Amino acid sequence: MLECEEKLGATMTEIRSLGGGSKSKAWCQIKADILDMPVKVINNSESTPCMGCAILAGVANGMWNSIDEATEKFVTIKETYYPNPDNKEIYENVYNKYVEVTKALNPTFK
Repeated sequence: MLECEEKLGATMTEIRSLGGGSKSKAWCQIKADILDMPVKVINNSESTPCMGCAILAGVANGMWNSIDEATEKFVTIKETYYPNPDNKEIYENVYNKYVEVTKALNPTFK
């Protein structure tokens, strides 16, 4: 997804992690290492769908002027995982092999 966003001109500077996967310190660190950017775990991430609906409803009803204003009140970061540069090369090599294998196998799935 990051590669697609880059092609469209978007720039990601961090990843927000929520739900079940955000409870695993190992998985959050792996994501930070692979993506080479901070992974931020949101407080109360199990309720983010409800929180998002409440924020949108509050903005639509004039409780807040913008989504940014509302999220500043509700969304807080529990923990941040930073990329470990020692792991970057390992993951890059594995990813490059994955891309090669995927390209080689794609014709078999048509």
